[in-house]
Amino acid sequence: APLPEPRPHDRHRARSRRHALARGIATGLAAMLGAIWFLQGIGVVPGSFMSGDPLWAVLGAALVGLAALATREARRPRR
Repeated sequence: APLPEPRPHDRHRARSRRHALARGIATGLAAMLGAIWFLQGIGVVPGSFMSGDPLWAVLGAALVGLAALATREARRPRR
């Protein structure tokens, strides 16, 4: 016998979980990239045109901050 068609609510829940996972991966990668930029900007990570350039420290810190805000916003309960 054919499998029953999933209910719309179940499909929505599965889609929401996939979306949350993708968002979590994206914000985690953004935070790591921001941390690397920050460390290069302050000269801790050498070997790049970004090393020792304060602009990259500022951009990296901003990216880490945005990733943190996105994570906090995603965890906020919906009304």
